[in-house]
Amino acid sequence: MPSSQSFDEYAKMRRQFKESAAYQKQQHNCQANKPFDLGNTTTRPAFLRALLQPAIQATTLRECYNASKEAAERLQRLDIFDRVEMRLQPPVSPPCSSSSNEGDNDNNNMDLSLVVKEKKRLVFATGTAVDQHGVHLRGGLSVKNVFGGAETVDLGMHLGGRACGPKAIFSTPVWSNPDKILSFEIFRRTLNNKDRSSYEEDQQCTAIRYQTRYVYTVHEFSYETTERAVRPSENASYMIRAQCGSSSKKALVHRWILDTRDHVITPTRGHLIRLCQELGFSLSRGARDAKFIKHEIESWSIAHLGAGIYLTSSFQAGYLKALDNPSNICDRYFLGHPISIRGIDSNDIGSHDQGDSLGGDAYVAAGVSLWTHLPHQVFPSHVKANVFSSCGAMTRVFPGQTVAGTLQELSLAPTLAVGVGVAYFQPWGRFECNYTVPLMAGSTQATARKGKWQFGFGIDLL
Repeated sequence: MPSSQSFDEYAKMRRQFKESAAYQKQQHNCQANKPFDLGNTTTRPAFLRALLQPAIQATTLRECYNASKEAAERLQRLDIFDRVEMRLQPPVSPPCSSSSNEGDNDNNNMDLSLVVKEKKRLVFATGTAVDQHGVHLRGGLSVKNVFGGAETVDLGMHLGGRACGPKAIFSTPVWSNPDKILSFEIFRRTLNNKDRSSYEEDQQCTAIRYQTRYVYTVHEFSYETTERAVRPSENASYMIRAQCGSSSKKALVHRWILDTRDHVITPTRGHLIRLCQELGFSLSRGARDAKFIKHEIESWSIAHLGAGIYLTSSFQAGYLKALDNPSNICDRYFLGHPISIRGIDSNDIGSHDQGDSLGGDAYVAAGVSLWTHLPHQVFPSHVKANVFSSCGAMTRVFPGQTVAGTLQELSLAPTLAVGVGVAYFQPWGRFECNYTVPLMAGSTQATARKGKWQFGFGIDLL
């Protein structure tokens, strides 16, 4: 249902329209005239014309109002203007006409004015980021509206954490639509996996991505090409050293996201679903080059049970099927740590060789938590307590192995843990301190029924 503010805006515009000579001639028809005056801006007129065309072609006041409001919202979401205002008013000086019919048409004209204030084109920012690679520092330069069509160039550098390196992204809206973005990405980074598998991975990647957004959903199609090099540490195991060397990966990737949460970090309702399909291939015949099909799903939901108590549940699953040689360690899944399964050390689930985690080709993980606020007289509002249970399993998939056989292996050695803890929420993520007890160790190096403290950073914790 439209808001009261929308009705007030429409009523105000209609009063302005009634005061014009056009209303005396024709109460239903109008024609937008003089679509925009940019002044000293860097935005191309042709770029704005595509956005304003529905408002220019409108034949009634309501159509013109709705089209103008939608155009203003799209301009605001392009993130190149601080202020966007659309004005519909009678012409200041209607053009003269030689005939009465032409005069009637001129009296039906309305001036549609676009008032904008552009943002700064150069923005330099530094900060702390939290993602699947941990917590790291980032800094970068963003150049907005590069060619006058809402293009953006982002140059950045990540330091610390597991991933560090430079990145450059050029993005542009397709057909002046902020919900359709085409981007080109180049990055180079080093992934530090010494804490779990005694190796480092150098990546050089170029990618082209096309992303569409609609209300709560996001579709992304991308083509990526990556050159990878695995370097072992001095104490690396034999299985890790066997994976070392250079390899290449070309991949077609599709991602779909449905997110109805009311807040990313501290949601109180809604759910999140992520789907990802990836086809990895290589034009060369290298033994380590990527040739696989990969599927992954993540789901997360929250419900309010009353009295300030919230129930969250989550589920993750992934399947990697190598099409030629056994899978490369760079493409495998790793499971463990608070961002996947609470109560288990980092990447502790799955097969190991001399303490090095070898990852897996298929996994499942699930968790459930009860959250509640702590007394506000003692603790801040962004500190919450929770009790949780999480479980998961991971295995390798070998040539000739069926999906049914893989599911049977996953069910043979599950890992289950329970615990209690507190979480400190911030806009960039959350910090957790939990006391956990593994009830079933499964294929891990953990000791069942031996409690321990665990700390973790993250956004979507299982």
